[in-house]
Amino acid sequence: MVNDVIITPADIKDKSKGIQCKGIWDTGATGSVITKELADQLGIKPVGITLVQGVNSLTRENEYLINIFLPNNTGVTGVRVTEGKLVPGTILIGMDVITIGDFAVTHANRQTVMSFRMPSMGKIDFVEEYNSKHPQFKKLPSANSPCPCGSGKKYKRCHGKDAG
Repeated sequence: MVNDVIITPADIKDKSKGIQCKGIWDTGATGSVITKELADQLGIKPVGITLVQGVNSLTRENEYLINIFLPNNTGVTGVRVTEGKLVPGTILIGMDVITIGDFAVTHANRQTVMSFRMPSMGKIDFVEEYNSKHPQFKKLPSANSPCPCGSGKKYKRCHGKDAG
């Protein structure tokens, strides 16, 4: 998912003094990533160096501190981002940010919507929600109990023979 975000140096909490860019939400990334170009635009200097394991290599990359302001006016401050190669004008928002709030992606009526709120306000578990509305799928019957399909056979001789 991609949406517009505003980034500022970590010491500037006023988002009106930031740069608007595209934020790419990546649940496969451990940490967040910024391009060298955006770091230069912000006028920030590296605060450290980290080792980054790529697909075929291990490299040393600069780290910076930034603030990220999301469309719902949520600000994530003091985010340690690693320098990396991305599409110009983008930052990658990794699990270091995603795990401090509630993150969900839905696709109702053929429209994909990504939502993020911080702080976390509750558990979102679609499997648990489904199981609570469909109790017959919560737990499989025992092998010798009647099959829930109503055939009159034992579960192990009916639908249970395909399980396991």
